[in-house]
Amino acid sequence: MIRNLSSLVSSLLVGHAIIVTGFLTAAFVCEANGQGAVAPKQEGAKKSPAKKAPAKKKSVEQLMRDGDRYADQKDYNSALVNYKDAYEQIVFKLRGLDFKNPVQPVLMTRKELRERMIKILDDEFTHSELKFIDRSYKAFGFVPAELDIRATMIGLYTEEVGGFYNPENKNMVLINEVQEDKEEAGRGILGRLFETPTGFNKEEQKVTLAHEMTHAAQDQHYDLHTLHQIADGDDDMQIALSALAEGDATVVMFDEQQRMSGQPPQFNKTSPRMMDLAFFTLRTLLPFASGKTFRKAPRIFKDSLIFPYHKGAVFVLTLSNKGGYKAVDKAWNDIPVSTEQILHPGKYITNRDDPVKLTLPEYKSELKGWNKLGSNVIGEFQMRILLARVPGAYDAAAGWDGDRFDIYENPQTKNVGMVWLTTWDSKKDADEFARAYETQINRKLKIEDPDPLDLNDDEKADEKVDLTVDKDGKTYRIIHRDMDVLVLEGFPEKESNSLIEKAFKAKRSTKSFDKEKFLNKK
Repeated sequence: MIRNLSSLVSSLLVGHAIIVTGFLTAAFVCEANGQGAVAPKQEGAKKSPAKKAPAKKKSVEQLMRDGDRYADQKDYNSALVNYKDAYEQIVFKLRGLDFKNPVQPVLMTRKELRERMIKILDDEFTHSELKFIDRSYKAFGFVPAELDIRATMIGLYTEEVGGFYNPENKNMVLINEVQEDKEEAGRGILGRLFETPTGFNKEEQKVTLAHEMTHAAQDQHYDLHTLHQIADGDDDMQIALSALAEGDATVVMFDEQQRMSGQPPQFNKTSPRMMDLAFFTLRTLLPFASGKTFRKAPRIFKDSLIFPYHKGAVFVLTLSNKGGYKAVDKAWNDIPVSTEQILHPGKYITNRDDPVKLTLPEYKSELKGWNKLGSNVIGEFQMRILLARVPGAYDAAAGWDGDRFDIYENPQTKNVGMVWLTTWDSKKDADEFARAYETQINRKLKIEDPDPLDLNDDEKADEKVDLTVDKDGKTYRIIHRDMDVLVLEGFPEKESNSLIEKAFKAKRSTKSFDKEKFLNKK
């Protein structure tokens, strides 16, 4: 839900991806043999006064052979440099994105990765931001009250990541598995599932480089850091952006897997449905092969980690099936603004459906004594997770057209309050969500024999559903008006009543990814 490390680092769950690659590669038979090609010139040494012919660039094949030789000699840094130089050419050939600046990869053990992730987390999130993340997850019921969210985030990204590219500082990190990682169960899914040897695994490093070098090329052409800044405060938009980035890099990685196996790299023509099936199959393996933190993590963490690769790749394949990578380039200049568009590519490609941007009012007079911790967006993807235990959850989440929630805390009582306004494509969609969320509230509050919703079947009625539950001095309300549903939780009844009219008057506009406007503001 709330902004997580995927907005800071573009990472690869390398083992998960390799398993999917093997499943899909086996499903396709290709006739020709793909070859890498030479990319545009990189920056070389300083010019000499004497006119000399430029040094001939090594071929992909030579760079790979040299990299393998260095790896066999345990000179891993030299191996990585050669592989990286090869993938600058390969990514250009496969994806059509050249490298404007050189990329320098760094090897780390998982212990070092953990230290780096802790530093990234501490540098990026203030204490108040982490508090907002914690209170938000728990207010919605995504996680149990006792869960240490910070430790869970660090554990997930340390155990499952095979490498990452950080668009903020332009660093690319790859993992060198060592014996201590194996003993600490800190290896990626591939190592745990197939017991691959510890140490520098050449094939894993190449797969990871294909993915991460694509992120580096994306960054140099489209500025990932600025794009994530634009989406700050809107997790649904952040996840959609991550899905485009991870989906793009994942499809390129699969193209490279085909090239390496002697097939023509045509993965970008693969059926999106086949990709969907492959990831569905992968999910059955996760309980057996994932790390300790992943196995124990609540669903919001697991699904959020997989979604950008899974649905992102399906989305990118939907584009590339129609127009190749040029269609993907076009998407980078017209970013999908919601997970709804990722989940339903037709709402991006054919019948464009940009959601409503909601801005809730301030409640300084109504909520005296309460501190606002922050504001964010749920979106359709996370709505599915929220309602996962409710029958018909996907139907209830479909039809989403926008939302915004604010989280408050009373410093004296430590009570947490939530104002959450949602808007829907139709009255029917709004009604379906209201009914589903009523079930969710009863589950969350452990109400065994709930009173039925106050339903008004008159389609013209201003207010169709009004649920009020009082528990331990806190009020939980669902109010449905036209195509809007307002949820108020955790406030005393008097404060709750004072918020209603103002909330329905929230400011509305069409959501967009306006990079030029953002840069002009800066």
